[in-house]
Amino acid sequence: YMSPEVLRMQSYGVKTDVWGLGTIFYELCSLHKLFEMTGKPLELVQAMMAWVRPEPFPEQMGYPKEFYELCCAMLTKDVDQRPTISELLAREGMMREGVLALEQEIEWPESLVPPLDPTVGAPSSPTAEENGKPGRRFSSLAVHVESA
Repeated sequence: YMSPEVLRMQSYGVKTDVWGLGTIFYELCSLHKLFEMTGKPLELVQAMMAWVRPEPFPEQMGYPKEFYELCCAMLTKDVDQRPTISELLAREGMMREGVLALEQEIEWPESLVPPLDPTVGAPSSPTAEENGKPGRRFSSLAVHVESA
């Protein structure tokens, strides 16, 4: 799906990716599409622009309410109010814990998770040497997925 700012032909940036992640997260948790194409493409765009909030996840799925709240944060229509991934990692305990656990499991040399202290400026993390692991300092995580 195109993010609301793209549909409005406004400038966009990394928060557009957060919107995209939110749509995928919603569909994985609900097993439903966020928007259904029922008519002409223009009708879908109009439905997306009029849309306010996703339907709650079905109770039988058993997800904690924090999953739904995380999804709603990522699907905030106002790009200025939508969090960045760093902001989500800094404030969403469940997401933060998941990324930290994954980093530990794969022995990632430097944490991508920003510090908890909101008074700290830009997210920083120790170098690989400070972690006691050989390697170098990474400025960002690049993930490459190849199609099978």
